[in-house]
This record gives sequence, C-alpha cells and structure tokens, in this order.
Amino acid sequence: MFEIIRERENRYLRIHSELIKRYILFLIGLFVNAAGVALIIIAALGTSPIAVIPYVMNVATGISVGTYTFILNMILLVIQILLLGRKFPLYQLLQIPVSLVFAVFVDACLYMFGFLASGNYETQFCILILGCIVRALGVSIQVLADVVMLSGEAVVKAISVRFEKNFSVIKLFVDVLLVVIAVILSYAFMGRIVGVREGTIIAVLFIAPCSAFFTGKMYFLEKYLGGSVQHEEAGQQVQTANGIVITISSDYGSGGHKIGHIISENLGYKLYGRNLANMVSKESGFSMAYVRAHDDSLYHNWYEKMFTEAVSIPGGMLDPYANIFEAQKKIVSGLTSENCVIIGHCANYILRDYPHAIHIHIHSDLEHRLSRIRRDYRIGEQTVRTLLNKRDKSRSAYYTHFTGENWKDFDNYHITIDSGLLETEETADILLDIINRMKTRLEV
Repeated sequence: MFEIIRERENRYLRIHSELIKRYILFLIGLFVNAAGVALIIIAALGTSPIAVIPYVMNVATGISVGTYTFILNMILLVIQILLLGRKFPLYQLLQIPVSLVFAVFVDACLYMFGFLASGNYETQFCILILGCIVRALGVSIQVLADVVMLSGEAVVKAISVRFEKNFSVIKLFVDVLLVVIAVILSYAFMGRIVGVREGTIIAVLFIAPCSAFFTGKMYFLEKYLGGSVQHEEAGQQVQTANGIVITISSDYGSGGHKIGHIISENLGYKLYGRNLANMVSKESGFSMAYVRAHDDSLYHNWYEKMFTEAVSIPGGMLDPYANIFEAQKKIVSGLTSENCVIIGHCANYILRDYPHAIHIHIHSDLEHRLSRIRRDYRIGEQTVRTLLNKRDKSRSAYYTHFTGENWKDFDNYHITIDSGLLETEETADILLDIINRMKTRLEV
C-alpha cells in the first residue's frame, strides 16, 4: 500500500517537474518571439501581419505596441469563444496571462533594441531578416514547450476547426485580413499607409518556412525535455507485450512492400502497411484521404510548406503532421501484443527499445529501383526518376523531422539487404531464414 502511495507521489513530482520545465521554456520562447517582433518593427520596412495592427495604432495614438497587442489578442480570444462555443477548451483562457506577458515583452524589447534603428536601407534590411529569424526561433521554442498558444495562432486553429478547413489556408487568409485591416486603419487615422511595406511580405514568406526548419531540427528533443512519464507508460505496456514485431523500412522502388507481404504470409503474421492509415485516421481524427497523403511526407503542396507556421497546444501539436505522427506512434506501440510485420511508418524508431523486434532495411541501387518501378507501374523513364527522387526525399525528411536521425543510418537496423542482387522472392527467402534464426533467441 505504501509503495503504491510513494509511486503516485513520485509520478506527481515528475509531472510537476516536467510542467515547470515546459513553462520555463515557453517563457523563453515567448521572449524570443517578442524580440523578433520588436526587431521587425525597428527595421521600419513593414511589420509582420500579427503585429501590423498594433503598430499602426501605436503610430496613430502614441499608446504602446504592447498595449495594442494585448487588446488585439483579447479580441481574437473572444472570436475563438464565439466560434467554438461549448467546444472552446477552458485551458485556452491561459491566453489572457500569456498575452499580457507577451505584450510586456514586446514593449521591453522595443526599448532594449531601439538603439538599432537606422535610416540606412541595407542596415534596415539586415535587421528585418534578423527579426524574422529570431521570431521563427521563438515560435519553434514555443512548439517544443507545448503548453499554450498565442491568440493569433489560436484563432486560426478555431476557424479551421469550426469550418473544417486546412490550417495553412486559414493562416494565409487571416494574415491577409490583418494586413487589409491595418491598411484601412492607416488611411482612417493618418491618410496614408503605415506599417505595410516589403518587410510585411518578406515576413509572411520567410518566417513560416524558417520556423518549420527550426521545429524540424528541435522536434526530436521532446523526449529529452520531459517525456519521462509517457516513456514510462510506454515501457510498462512493452513489459506486458511479447509479440514478435518485424519492421521493414525500404528505399522507394526496392520492393519493400512486396517482400513484407511474402514474409508475413510465410510466418503467418499480421501485416501492417497501408492499412495503418485507417487506424491512424481514427486515432488522430483526420480523414483517411488526409492521412494517406501525409503519413510519410511533411507537406502535400507548396502553400502548406510556405504558410504553415508551427505552433502548439497542450496535449498535442497543432501541426497536423505531428498529430498524425503521434497517433502513429501510439498505434505502432500497441501492436507489440501480437506477432506482426510493420512496413514503414518509422516503426523501427518507435520500437527501438522493444526487445522482441527485428528491424530490417531494404535498399537497392538506382538502376534496379528504376527498372522495378517502370515494370510495376508502367510509366516513362523521366517520370520514374522524378517520382523516385521525390519519394526518397520525402521519406528521409519525414523520418529526420520526427526522430532527429538519418533514415539511412544502418546502425538503426538489425538487418540491411540489397534487393537488387537477387529476385524479390529470393531476397524474402534469405530474410526469412535470418528471421527464423533470430526468433529462437528472442525472449518470448
């Protein structure tokens, strides 16, 4: 009884400690974000959409940018409540103190960095680019903290949820709307355009992909930040599992799916490949079509890559790719209760600590892969090369984004094999022989 009580106390302390670390990191990200906003304003070449209205009102009335930033965020919070009604998460009321702190940070940073103001265009441009980079870094740090979001991003999320529209499209629409309102206010108060210049366009085009870059580089650090409780729960689940899981990763066109089918049929194991999309769809809440389009790639089209600014909410990333990956992790981890073959889906990484897993990577030289794709899909040479290059880059970027590791690092696999040396069936036979030998050594 006392052991159970102590364990609960220890668990509470761990959760409390993790939350403290996350909020400290969040405050750091908030300050860095505010510093970026301030630098963009100081550059005086036009400010970013989220700050343009506060800046215009500051010029018109003399009241601080931070004050108007807080007022704007409160208006956006009310819009969220009206849009979502009873579905509005109460924890999002934390936007009130967060917006207040952010407003103070913005005014403080404008005061701290005011000495950088310059009339030289080259200097202004350098400050603008620096501000965009700093703000992107701040946003990415907030993503990593994963506690609450600023109202500017939260309202985009509310609109996309309420009307079931793509986040990136709504993000672009809201940015344009804020700029249009700022232009109208400029003419209404001063008879000229203030705060909207080339820097505004640069901020829109540059901050989002820069933020995505930083987030991709830092995402894997989540497990070091404070995932000990989740890792512990996953470990407890693994301890009760005894299924043998074979994960197969493969270069596009190297025959990984077909080899996986042969192995699963010969061993009598359940096969999980493309059919995982249905399970991920149910777990994540995204449609089947959306999951199939994104379960091994980060972006489906150019505007998602350009305009999806990474932000987070408690309990899960707003970034749809991260939501899909988190659902994928949960499902793959749950498959350890049965003997199965899992193709792709970063399964070798997700189950890297599972003792009854056999991780396989199948590769092949370029000519064999081109030949295989031409034969199986009956498409032209140039199309094949373009498709192969695109799929390989997509898989590699996806894997690195969520694991922080190189997809082609063979140290992450128990077995690697060149499928171009033999026929597909012969390659599968060799793998089956090795798997059967390894099975006898696994603790089951």
